[in-house]
Amino acid sequence: MKKTLSYTSLSALALLAVVTLAACGGNTEKTTASSSKEASSSKVTKESSSKTEASQKEEPKSETSPSSSASTQTDKKEEKKKSPEAYAKFLGTWENYAGTTATVTADGIVTIQSSKGTFQYEMGQVEEKDGYYSTGIHLVDGGEGARLIFTPAGVANELTGTDGSQDVLAIGQSPSDKDSHFYRN
Repeated sequence: MKKTLSYTSLSALALLAVVTLAACGGNTEKTTASSSKEASSSKVTKESSSKTEASQKEEPKSETSPSSSASTQTDKKEEKKKSPEAYAKFLGTWENYAGTTATVTADGIVTIQSSKGTFQYEMGQVEEKDGYYSTGIHLVDGGEGARLIFTPAGVANELTGTDGSQDVLAIGQSPSDKDSHFYRN
């Protein structure tokens, strides 16, 4: 009986070794292909960087570099998205079916009053997509956050499950949850 158990264990170990080697053999091919991709990618990067260097030598230098003007444009775009104009669509006092209220002010502060207490959140950048407006909010003192999505009347929103019959402000981690839908007072 001891010899049978020994042979069974040895057979199982040999089978495991064969399976492991077969699995590793397939990975070797993938690694080789991956390595050649990295090498060609490195070559393209070197060629691209040398072309960039050559074009920089040919172009006359100006006082403002294109990268600094691009970053200035990005800063202005971010400023605009965090400005009172960007928050204007969200302004007002909103209420859900549970009686929780959310008040949004022009400076991007969202005050939520519920049976759990009063909490102040700060809005992030506003993004427009398919007719609705979305932003992240986080506690003013740091900590947890959520998504805030404004869908104006006339716009159906699959993300929140709203039909467009009225303005809806969805607040929370699950925007399609009806408890997260707030309506203007």
